[in-house]
Amino acid sequence: GRRPTQDCKMTSAPPSAPPPRTVEPPRMDTSSAELARRHRVWPWIVTAAALLPILAVNQYFSHHRSDETDAWLFAYYGRELLRGARLYADLWDNKPPLMYWFNAAALWLGGGSLAAVRAACAAVVLAAAAMIFLSARRLYGPWPACAVTVVAVMHLTLDYYHVGTDRPETLLVLFELATFYWYVRAETGSVRRAAVLVACGMCAGLSFCSKQIGLATAGAIVLHTI
Repeated sequence: GRRPTQDCKMTSAPPSAPPPRTVEPPRMDTSSAELARRHRVWPWIVTAAALLPILAVNQYFSHHRSDETDAWLFAYYGRELLRGARLYADLWDNKPPLMYWFNAAALWLGGGSLAAVRAACAAVVLAAAAMIFLSARRLYGPWPACAVTVVAVMHLTLDYYHVGTDRPETLLVLFELATFYWYVRAETGSVRRAAVLVACGMCAGLSFCSKQIGLATAGAIVLHTI
């Protein structure tokens, strides 16, 4: 006799999903890449070209003032620190310590030459100008930052403010501006916000170590966070 057959349902495996298609980002042609590079570089070049004569005049008058006596005191203290003197014990002044350490470091790097101190002051002013440019570029874009930086440096290097001389104001302005830059960076979507805020706090502390009045930017930041 015939053996009864059982209907078997054939189960087929589900069709495999097609492999994901990799979408390549659109390639920027050479001309577009070159334009983007110039858009990043040219504002720096134009700003530097405009600032160099301003800073040259500033440095000349900063170190040829007839009423400048504090610079000699700071340089003397820096030299004595290198010889082993103790600040606020063997040497006394009412200023915070950073300016004396700054002079000691510049004299050590320059082999005891005052020219090294003056070169260090010029470098600090350039760094302060860079802080202005970076802050303004993050807020307004590169070309407005160029204009803002030139105008700001023209005011910062006025004789009244002593910025550029071997005085605490030179370091004070740098670290106040650096404090502001790091805070702006933290508030405008920085990836490593915690690290950026730590840098902001360190610059605020260095500002106070430059001069006792170095609390303006930190105070403004505290008010902004309330």
